[in-house]
Amino acid sequence: MRLAARKLAQYEPGKLVPATVSAIANALRWAEMIKDEIDRRHPTNSAPQPGRYIRQQDKGCVHFWPFDGWGVPPGRSAIAEVYPALWNRTFPSDGRDADQQNAFAIAKWMQTADGEGSLERYFRPHLEPDERKKAEIEGCILGVS
Repeated sequence: MRLAARKLAQYEPGKLVPATVSAIANALRWAEMIKDEIDRRHPTNSAPQPGRYIRQQDKGCVHFWPFDGWGVPPGRSAIAEVYPALWNRTFPSDGRDADQQNAFAIAKWMQTADGEGSLERYFRPHLEPDERKKAEIEGCILGVS
């Protein structure tokens, strides 16, 4: 998570910086590989279980937030549900299509929050005990509490 944020820190609007291109390309390749494998294993109208597939492939590198715990251990990538509409208009689109802008806005928001020292609080939202138990089973959206 921090590596992607650091690479995005080198982003300059209108200029493709190799670190930024690399971070985004790697994320897109990983997502496409997972999507293709899910599509192959679970043709339309079947119930895919992407979390199980990722868990089988991750070799201990992925943290499913909040299901694996509220804090993301160092050295792990986090998979979390996010709501891009919270931030996608915060940053200029610079020619990105809507999906690219959503991905960029989430990554840029995380980078900014991490740089300000506030990212951790989003991973540890203030919830009442009953809300926390429910979220640990049903999940919750990062940045919304």
